[in-house]
Amino acid sequence: MTQDELQADIAYLRTMAEAGADAPPTGGRFAVWWGALTTLTLTAHWAVVSGQSPFGYDALMPLWLGFAAIGAIGSVILGRTVRGKPGAGAAGNRMAVAVWIATAGALLCYFATVLAGVSIGRLELSMFDTILPIALLTYGVGWLSSALMMRRAWLALPAGAALAGMAGSLLFLSEPVMYLIGAASVAAAALLPGLVQMMTEPRDLV
Repeated sequence: MTQDELQADIAYLRTMAEAGADAPPTGGRFAVWWGALTTLTLTAHWAVVSGQSPFGYDALMPLWLGFAAIGAIGSVILGRTVRGKPGAGAAGNRMAVAVWIATAGALLCYFATVLAGVSIGRLELSMFDTILPIALLTYGVGWLSSALMMRRAWLALPAGAALAGMAGSLLFLSEPVMYLIGAASVAAAALLPGLVQMMTEPRDLV
């Protein structure tokens, strides 16, 4: 191999690495799935606690357990559709996946702690209401991290929507309207940006 050929190969590899670093986000389908599911579940929760639903408070636990089960199954199915997709292995996308998994794990830990605390009588039942603002806070952290890692300034917009929703739901904590605030915030902070991401996903290998 001549020196010119070697330099050409190095230049090609550099170009591919830079393209990979700037690869469009590939997690839009997950944001749409969880955003739509969460928006519907929060709206259903509001209907129960506000008396607009024929179901009583005893329907809330099955509602959220069903949410978790359906969401997990959907994520597994969607995960298979991402494999091999152009840009999925880019550093920015892999780091974004790690951030969202970490925030989801932290939120699950918080939920489990509240559930255990309420079950043994150490925490009041109203502590379940704090999960919503905490969840919206993790949304904000996730989107801000993605914006910085992927160099996509527009991702700060859903982060702002999530943080605004966190503030709103915290100010109206334990009031039925907080769940409507949460539903609107999740739609703006997950469903809509997820749709935008899906439109920018690469379709074919270059």
